[in-house]
Amino acid sequence: MLEFLDVAFGYVGLNRSDHMVIDMRYFRPAEVDNLERDSRKEGKILGWKPKVGFRELVKMMVGEDVELEKREKVLVDAGYMDPQQQP
Repeated sequence: MLEFLDVAFGYVGLNRSDHMVIDMRYFRPAEVDNLERDSRKEGKILGWKPKVGFRELVKMMVGEDVELEKREKVLVDAGYMDPQQQP
């Protein structure tokens, strides 16, 4: 989870710890701390290989969100959208 957040915040030039606090009260007692995936088995059995790495995928996701915010800002600035309507 922290690696995802570090990559996402880093993509937009921010430091995660400057913008968020993790409150352990909201973690479930049986929460799995670390989930990792090894795609080698899929590669051997199915001949499948990922085309996009983890960091690249996170950057693609954040990049799409940034572009959406830019488009929504244009609509708000032009008076076509109420700022409170933004998701």
